[in-house]
Amino acid sequence: MASKQYLILDNSLKRIGTLSIDGATIFTSDTITHQYASSDQTNSAYGDNPDAEDTTQSRSQNRKSKEFNHYGTITVPQGQPDSSKVIEGNYIAKHDEVLGRWYIFRIWHTSETLLASGQAATSAEIIDLGLWELAHNIVPAKTFNNVTAKVAFEWLAQKLTWELDTSKLDTTLTMSELQFDGTSRASSMLQTLLQDYDLECDFYCKATSNGTITQKVFEVGTKLNSEIYSGTVFVGENVTGCTREITGNVVTKLYVFGPNGETMANANGGKTYIVDEAANRQYNPNWRSTYLEGAYTTSTTTDARGLKAIAKTILADTNHPQYAYTVTVPHDMHPILGSTIRTINTDFVPEMATKERVMATTESIADPSQNSVSFGEFQTVTRITPSWLSSFTSEIASAVQKAMQDSSSIEPVVLTPDGLDFDSTGSSKRAIIQAYEGGTNISAYLDSKGFIFRQLQSNGQYGATSTGYLQSVTGLKLGEYRATIDNDYFSTTPEVSANQTAAKSLGRLTPSARGRDATEQYVVKLSDGTLLSSTAWPDTSHSLDGHGDDTLYQHWKSDGKTLIDDMQVASGGHGSSFGVKEENGAIWIYGVTKNFDSTNERFRICKFKYQGGKDITSAVKSDTPTFTVGLAFSDSIRVNYDAKNDLIGITRADGHYEVLKASQALAGDHDILYRIDMTQYGFDLNNQTFQSSCLDFPFVYWQSGDYDMHDYRMLYCVNVIHGGKEFELNYDFSAALPLKYDRVEPETIWMQSNGKLLASFNCNTPQDGESTKHTHAIFEIPVNTRSAMTLSKGAIPE
Repeated sequence: MASKQYLILDNSLKRIGTLSIDGATIFTSDTITHQYASSDQTNSAYGDNPDAEDTTQSRSQNRKSKEFNHYGTITVPQGQPDSSKVIEGNYIAKHDEVLGRWYIFRIWHTSETLLASGQAATSAEIIDLGLWELAHNIVPAKTFNNVTAKVAFEWLAQKLTWELDTSKLDTTLTMSELQFDGTSRASSMLQTLLQDYDLECDFYCKATSNGTITQKVFEVGTKLNSEIYSGTVFVGENVTGCTREITGNVVTKLYVFGPNGETMANANGGKTYIVDEAANRQYNPNWRSTYLEGAYTTSTTTDARGLKAIAKTILADTNHPQYAYTVTVPHDMHPILGSTIRTINTDFVPEMATKERVMATTESIADPSQNSVSFGEFQTVTRITPSWLSSFTSEIASAVQKAMQDSSSIEPVVLTPDGLDFDSTGSSKRAIIQAYEGGTNISAYLDSKGFIFRQLQSNGQYGATSTGYLQSVTGLKLGEYRATIDNDYFSTTPEVSANQTAAKSLGRLTPSARGRDATEQYVVKLSDGTLLSSTAWPDTSHSLDGHGDDTLYQHWKSDGKTLIDDMQVASGGHGSSFGVKEENGAIWIYGVTKNFDSTNERFRICKFKYQGGKDITSAVKSDTPTFTVGLAFSDSIRVNYDAKNDLIGITRADGHYEVLKASQALAGDHDILYRIDMTQYGFDLNNQTFQSSCLDFPFVYWQSGDYDMHDYRMLYCVNVIHGGKEFELNYDFSAALPLKYDRVEPETIWMQSNGKLLASFNCNTPQDGESTKHTHAIFEIPVNTRSAMTLSKGAIPE
């Protein structure tokens, strides 16, 4: 957001006056438009307006819309102390308080007008000084082959008085041929390069507090300011208008050819195409045998590596249904140009939930009603497509509906995780029954009575029938078993579901660690109502054992504000999750510690006694009465503990979740009882940030959401026995969990003894109405359990 005044500079960029809305020299109207992209796909910048050639790298509709512009008008009544200085050739400066930079505009045209009062006024048209200089420069002639963006912009800017900053330039695109003809203005070539390389730019200045310019910067980058999160807009609250339409066809297998039929085969293992397996599985109903194919022919690129690079870029644009959004926001919203905005409309079906960028702003100090914001990259908004948005959830609902209507579409699957080799007549093996419709596991929607397991006897008749998805087969009852599914027992609701609309606040925890600002990573509620939290020790230069990786466990009173005591554990790690067991008045922690002396056994499952005021000053290498070292791994793990069932849950770095008996894990045995892959349930390990998990056997809950707010704040649940997905939930911080913060990071998910989830969130950057800068909010979320079904099969009357 800009300050409430403009400075007037002379042709040496020295301050000579001030314009404000309530000072000695006022202005009556103003508008400043700043954009990285345009809804029009042709150039319209100050200076030349050439129609840039549609090069091969301009395939992306987003890329074609890239156009930098920064211009405005200011109207100043005459007869004031500084009004005579608003003349052609002088400059206007304004300060952006958020980004901490100055923008300089050239007054390139003035005209006289009369205000409604009859007073004479000067209307000044202004243009960004960088664009003005570009429009008055001719780029020297040169032809480049296979040229990178950095080289191209260095050539473009060689005659400018601005320092070129390419530190945010992150693109591997190269132009097979790029020609500077020696006659075109640099301003026209700027727009061509931005579109060709899919880049953005800005011209800004660094200055002293009184407006003296110290440095002029020409910034070129891939997505400028995209790391900044400017908040969430909700339809019905701070969105005044919203439309959505679907454009384009999904492509999961793409061929790209050169102008003479050249292919990428030599750079792609002999294949002339690339595929997206994940997208094909998600959007193609015949994904096992076919792809959704597409082809594209370039006009200039002939080499195999270039064709493959183009294919990757195009496939990223077309591997999902493309939604175009038009969103109108109130004039008092001031997001930063280039920053990220989330838009939510729960009235749309499927629910609209997008992540887009602010690509153009128009602001007026004198008349804020003229403020406007343009979201997205105009042609195809950057859209997050987790399964909850449309695919996975609708697949399950559709599959359940089909199964309820047609039992022949159901496929029972029997898993035997213990194998079938019985070593003695008294041993037993587990048999797990799953219900599939097509390729979708719908076991979570089937009552236990609907899983039917029967032994086929030697006489061809079925023996006794047992029900339930988990069966036990003993060596005394060997033979042929059959599993069937009774579709009368399907339900439209899963076994469990979280009800965030009924959530209640449990208060807030002080985010501190022995006087230092810190973030609680995990919080559990003890039987007496007090709280135990884990925190990554923030002062890494003063750790207990010198490795800079300690955990601080803190014991709080139930109000979350009063610290009872704490215990620092050397090499305890991040503290992302842990579990507790209360025995005879003592608190035992099940968590992770590290052994930096070993690479193969770096991450260890441990059980140790919480003793407030007694730090564990070095990594424990062997068992003691208060510390047990268990199973160790070479890769990072996160641990939680189900005290009710005495089971340990382990989250592996690759997204797998494993369930083990606690006694075996602490004895060093890696004997996995159940295992699921979290990435098979809509959780994207590459684009979402895992936070924590908890085991309430047979259900595992986990949540995700990065501190930088680039991904959705999600809660998932899966039955680890039959592998059916129970639910996934997008946290609602506007109503269900009211938190007025720009940054809300999920931390804890933990099942309390009362059957309700404890969820906590690291909150930072307060919004209007919230005075606390940094806090840790705790909520209790009820979990609904589906009632057992009872069906009447009917009876023959007397």
